[in-house]
Amino acid sequence: MREKKLEPYPLQEEYEEYYAIPNTYSDSPEKSRIELRRGLFSILKELYNEKKREKLKRPLRVIGLCSGAHALEKEMFRTYNKEPHKKQWQEIIENTNWLTIDIARIVKKHFELFKKQNKPFTRYIRHITADAGKTLFSDNYFDLVYSNLGLDFLPREIGLKELNRILKPGGYFMLNLHHPDLLQSIDNKDEGTKKFWSYLQENNILYTSPEDIQDTFGRYGLKVDKIELRKAGFEKWWEVNGRKGLAADDNY
Repeated sequence: MREKKLEPYPLQEEYEEYYAIPNTYSDSPEKSRIELRRGLFSILKELYNEKKREKLKRPLRVIGLCSGAHALEKEMFRTYNKEPHKKQWQEIIENTNWLTIDIARIVKKHFELFKKQNKPFTRYIRHITADAGKTLFSDNYFDLVYSNLGLDFLPREIGLKELNRILKPGGYFMLNLHHPDLLQSIDNKDEGTKKFWSYLQENNILYTSPEDIQDTFGRYGLKVDKIELRKAGFEKWWEVNGRKGLAADDNY
């Protein structure tokens, strides 16, 4: 059954206010970032080795959607820009065009400060203020697309259509998605959060099961290879990894 078309919830102003608070670092569990950065580094190594084998001249193309305060990217640079990973990390990052986007304008200022403090390797990553549901990138452009607890706040049709559009055939995606148990604590939230969470609940935007994820992603040409339910304290999220098919049958 076709999902009804929804407009994205207007989150830009709320997140700009949130990230403007001094010392705001992240709104995601630390464990979600640890698991994702390990997975990303593994995929980056695989992509870089493929690039060398195939003698691909262009750099790898990587994008982080809904990047927030860049907690994940900062931790990746701090973790892998030292021994025993430093040499391999340097080779990969020097051969990668790495972009991040977020709808909140304030984020770019924070990230530019981080880049100044962490030269030289952060010169290879660029941030754009944009809507993850309607980017201006070419079709089939990126080798790897990732998002940590952000893309799934968009209506499914919008988020997954755009993911499929910008990811090249055979390209990888790595996503952390909110578990619907998030909404159980709605009574303890402020009015703005209650309104947004009601929107998520009423429109069944969050994924309820592995079958829900497999079926929905499959309808948008995205082949899911791995789904794991992760937990940290009272928080839960889905870890979802896969690739875009080479053709309509998703073979690659």
